[in-house]
Amino acid sequence: MSNVLTAGAFLFGTLLPPRLSDRALLSNDQLPHVRLRNGRLTITPLHTTVPPEAEELGRCAYELLRWVRITDLLVEVDEMTGMSQHFTHLQTSEPVTDPRALYTVLLAEATNLGRLAALECLLHRGGNQPE
Repeated sequence: MSNVLTAGAFLFGTLLPPRLSDRALLSNDQLPHVRLRNGRLTITPLHTTVPPEAEELGRCAYELLRWVRITDLLVEVDEMTGMSQHFTHLQTSEPVTDPRALYTVLLAEATNLGRLAALECLLHRGGNQPE
């Protein structure tokens, strides 16, 4: 009789005999790092295999990054691309006069923060108050 690759075997890289079902192995706690209790499957999380030297290198690289607010980045990109000129006021068709406010509202709506959170951010950063 040949071995078959079962779900448990796939997870743990071993071949199990076909006569043993995964459910039987689970119910008898015979799969390493896997438990089935009250119909709930629990798999023990893997521990990191990243060497400490790589962790330290990652921390050093991260410290070299410049901190920037996403709205500041979007305004900087807008200065190069002129993207905000394609946005106009819905009722008056006037062009955007404050790109920072535009991008703050777009981000707030995109992340479900809402207009109130956007207004608080603008007022906190000294932006123009909307009319």
